Amino acid sequence: MQSDLNYDYISQVLLKVGRIMIENGAETTRAEDTMKRIARQAGVSDLEVFSTLTGIVIGINKVDKTAVIQIYSRATNMERIVAINDLSRKFTAGKITFDELACGVNRVEKHVPDFSWWLKGIAAFMISGGLMILFSPETANWDDFIPAGVIGMLGYLTSTFLHRFYKMQFISDFVASFLIGLLAFIALKLNLVVSFNGVIIGAIMPLVPGIIIMNALRDMLAGHLLSGLVRFIEAVLTFIFIGAGLGLVLRFFR
Repeated sequence: MQSDLNYDYISQVLLKVGRIMIENGAETTRAEDTMKRIARQAGVSDLEVFSTLTGIVIGINKVDKTAVIQIYSRATNMERIVAINDLSRKFTAGKITFDELACGVNRVEKHVPDFSWWLKGIAAFMISGGLMILFSPETANWDDFIPAGVIGMLGYLTSTFLHRFYKMQFISDFVASFLIGLLAFIALKLNLVVSFNGVIIGAIMPLVPGIIIMNALRDMLAGHLLSGLVRFIEAVLTFIFIGAGLGLVLRFFR
């Protein structure tokens, strides 16, 4: 039975599964585990996987095959991760064939959309306003809820829009944080906000790389020190660029 397996076909599907998961915010530990479970169910028991945030290498020792795929971008789309996990569970439970799994993976890649702009905007609005009250209860004012929400929403959408054209996430975060600081300063001068610091704290929260930090910790605790360290450095650089954007506003406008 092993000789009848199409190892090239299996390898390409496994690589696509891993790439979709890492591109959309899954930790490397989860991606590797999903790939190995699918491989075992497909009849490949000796799969070796090495994954980082920029590429995946798999090898099948029995037939001396190796395959590589690069990862060019990363974002957060839990819907795609859930869809891939669902397909994996159905396949390992014997509910679908490998061909059906492959078709499902292609469908997830092409037809499972990201959340719409307006939905992202509403989420950023609520996060900014809510966390402004939560993180600065002594200085925050409920009158600042709407201004903080609007400024946070505009900053987050700016970062998301720029990231589609410029693959350097840090630049888009820098521009977005600068915009947030500038809008908060203008709102303060127009007497639209009471607490400048509270508005800044709330509006910046949608840009904070919380999922990246969580995945970095999970990867390092699972022994994936390289991927975990890279994610942690990415989070630190994100904080630095966010701080630089805000610092520029505070330096020249306050």
